[in-house]
Amino acid sequence: MAGLVFVPLNGDTLRTWATTGVLAGNVRGYAVTPTMADAFGFTDTTDEDAEHTALCIASLAALLAGGVRLVGVADTDHLNDPADAEFGSVSVSDVPFTRVTALFAGAEPATVEGVAGMALATAWEREDLQELLSRGDLLWHGAGEWPVLTDGTRA
Repeated sequence: MAGLVFVPLNGDTLRTWATTGVLAGNVRGYAVTPTMADAFGFTDTTDEDAEHTALCIASLAALLAGGVRLVGVADTDHLNDPADAEFGSVSVSDVPFTRVTALFAGAEPATVEGVAGMALATAWEREDLQELLSRGDLLWHGAGEWPVLTDGTRA
């Protein structure tokens, strides 16, 4: 399966990806898979709302893993079988940075207590995190703007 993958990141991972030119190894990302689209009530895997939902899922996964909402969007030739079908979790291997179509970052740092290491499904159900996802803007950045996102400043 080919398509867009939304990769949860932190500043260090983004810096490494941009400077080495490849996101090495098997990395978890989120994509609009048929199962994910069905679980969220979308009839088409190319629906913009479905892609936005995958972006929100990836931003929440980034927050849970590293305390920041930072997501890289890449166009891939192959997405491996989903690990968590409902949320569209996929693994991708050795993604070149040249395939990054956009970067998204929280408009402001999100401080949410008690979420580090929480399971995605549990976090998705939390009212305060749903509020953050619905009201906390993610700002679009081009791939060339990666340095702004790795040094703690916002454009």
